[in-house]
Amino acid sequence: MINRQMEEYSLYINQPIQDKYGKLKDNYVFLDNIQVAINFISMNKRTEDIRFKDCDYIGLTLYKGLDLSKDYKLVGKVSYKIVSINEVTRLSQYLLKVVM
Repeated sequence: MINRQMEEYSLYINQPIQDKYGKLKDNYVFLDNIQVAINFISMNKRTEDIRFKDCDYIGLTLYKGLDLSKDYKLVGKVSYKIVSINEVTRLSQYLLKVVM
């Protein structure tokens, strides 16, 4: 069932660069195209923030070798920031947040 849900996403890694003022800014560099099955986990309402809801997703993939200390994002129909990585199981598990 998971294999049928898999869609192709572009995987990017953040390699920050300094601007002319010395401040670091995001610089996402293409890493690879991977197959990921993304499913909804939960939604929290946040009244103290501008955002009305905060959603969590989980991504399952066969792709391995990501470094937990670096920032990654998946880009497809919707862009997701990878918050946490678990590569202990047969399929890698990514905890995802939607990036607007």
